[in-house]
Amino acid sequence: MKLGTLPLTDLLEISDDIYKSTVITAQRAKQIIQKRYDEKASELEMFDEEYTPAMLTEVDNYTEKIKPITKSVNEFMKKELSWEDGENQ
Repeated sequence: MKLGTLPLTDLLEISDDIYKSTVITAQRAKQIIQKRYDEKASELEMFDEEYTPAMLTEVDNYTEKIKPITKSVNEFMKKELSWEDGENQ
């Protein structure tokens, strides 16, 4: 799913602060990127230890993943993200 232009009113229905919404989605995108990096790093460690032709075919079977920012905005819009305000601390 591609990320298109989002109406400002849609974002304001979820959070009354557009800047807070941007920070929340950006932080979630960073989490997604880190998770993907960790998964790839563990795959590469295994790849270094033992090489099999089956692993090479897995590398050749590349599938494009949803971009992290697209995924995080979709999660935000579906109200699947939870966060705490730092103002109360």
